[in-house]
Amino acid sequence: MEGLCVISDFGSNAPDFEYFLSYGIPGKMEGERYKKSPETVINVMKSLPFSRRRPDISSSKVGQAGSGNEPEVVIFLASPDVVSGLFTLANYDREDVNGAFLPFGAGCGTIVHYPYLRRTLPSRVP
Repeated sequence: MEGLCVISDFGSNAPDFEYFLSYGIPGKMEGERYKKSPETVINVMKSLPFSRRRPDISSSKVGQAGSGNEPEVVIFLASPDVVSGLFTLANYDREDVNGAFLPFGAGCGTIVHYPYLRRTLPSRVP
């Protein structure tokens, strides 16, 4: 289960996935401990919309994308205090509170899955 984005349906049907995201299976696999129990993982997975199509993804550093390439998603890798500041700036000139979105998830879920869903299924993703 290493490497590929599991939550983006590259591996969500993997055997014992609920143990991988919780406390693991002694002697078989170490758990990531994102959730308290396998049952909690199962319930969370039921609530998430999954795409059966693998998204086409390309990435580049800011300023290296080339002209005419408008980003669909911008991801900031930063310390918590910088992220907090970015959240404040994202809402500075808005009349609602939805200028930024920070769902729970592992790195692959927050960097790939949620932005992809937000773009393709906007009515089902907060």
